[in-house]
Amino acid sequence: MAPSIVKFWEQERNESDRSLAISGAAIVDQQLKELLEAFFIVAPKETKSLLSSTGALGALGVRNQIAYVLGLIDKPTYLDIKLIQKIRNIFAHSHLRIDFSESKIAGLASSLEIPQWVGEPEDEEPESPRGMYFSGVRGVLWHLVTEQARLKKEGRRSSPEAIFPLGSRSGIESDY
Repeated sequence: MAPSIVKFWEQERNESDRSLAISGAAIVDQQLKELLEAFFIVAPKETKSLLSSTGALGALGVRNQIAYVLGLIDKPTYLDIKLIQKIRNIFAHSHLRIDFSESKIAGLASSLEIPQWVGEPEDEEPESPRGMYFSGVRGVLWHLVTEQARLKKEGRRSSPEAIFPLGSRSGIESDY
């Protein structure tokens, strides 16, 4: 398991609801980015440009959609990431102190599908909206990291030259 994920689990158990909501979505976003990097061909400049925060694939929602349509994640994971994003946005855009007990947030957290099967015995109140969100993030991370490992094991990344062995084509490789 990636050190950042382990640190997230340890750190967020005792943080505020706002911190958990925002950092949970941030780590899901980071792992989606790493999943896409593992899937893309070896084209560092283009990959960096696409996945930068201002790039075409720089937002959590877009990364989630592209991972789903490429078949990198299943529908339950896709839908749970959408819920995690909605919860994050509620916390991030509220100027008031809110928590997981708010009816809208609690409803979204209880709609997460993955917490139905992911959990640890030491979780405090795993069926609370906060516990369901924490378990949902953990479940999504498990799916993303598992898929990254599968792609790395397959060794499917190739250079453009390996895919297109004919060499350069006039005008295609030049910067505009």
